[in-house]
Amino acid sequence: MRNFLRFYFKTVSFSVAQMTVYRTSFWLYYLWLLGDTAIKVLFFGAIFTQVDSIGGWTFTNTFLLVLFNGLLWDFAWTFFLTGFEDFIENFSKGNFDFILLKPMNPLLYLTISGFAARSFSGARLPLLIYAIFFLSIQWQFSSSIAALVIFVAGIMIFHAIFAIVAALSFWIIDPEPILDLAFGITEGSRYPITIFPQAMRFIFTFIIPIFFVANFPVMVIQNLIGQREAVLTALFVAICSQIVAYLVWKVSVRHYSSASS
Repeated sequence: MRNFLRFYFKTVSFSVAQMTVYRTSFWLYYLWLLGDTAIKVLFFGAIFTQVDSIGGWTFTNTFLLVLFNGLLWDFAWTFFLTGFEDFIENFSKGNFDFILLKPMNPLLYLTISGFAARSFSGARLPLLIYAIFFLSIQWQFSSSIAALVIFVAGIMIFHAIFAIVAALSFWIIDPEPILDLAFGITEGSRYPITIFPQAMRFIFTFIIPIFFVANFPVMVIQNLIGQREAVLTALFVAICSQIVAYLVWKVSVRHYSSASS
């Protein structure tokens, strides 16, 4: 455990040092994230100048949806997505052989080595401040805690989805199109669940469970769904997703025969 913490601390320290060296790049990335968030808010804002709701969701609901979705991507890129993306891009070069030499589970190594400090830039903070002080939301302690738990479960689900996509590198010559498809599918989490047909709601809740990322936290905060049921379901799906991802990786690594063989 001590060696693990030491390695993780060094990974974080290196990432932070890299961010401070390339400060211009960090600020450009910050402005890009801020602009991307503003465009999404303005997009929904423009729609709500013409309609009162989308699938029963008000502007406040969709604003929170954009906020949670943006925070999820920030956490994902900060803690693991960079590692999976680099793994997919460099797998065909034989880099996985070096990962196998590490005294650590390959999936765990890719997760913690993918820490990227610049990705958590705080660009969503203005949205959070606006939501707390200027939107007519009845903030309750219990619903806020429930939303936070579901949000963490959503991060676990995202990790499992992209871990499975990365594991496809063992079986597919060029998995990058699959990665692009995964990005496209998971982007669907920023739209209200109610605009989708029932079949798609089931698929994106239990098969590819992206709705737990942003939709469920919003529904809990706005009392559109029971807190207890939402939390238990989110945790169950998150744990199942992690188990599936672990098993896929275990089978994939077992069939790997080294780039030099």
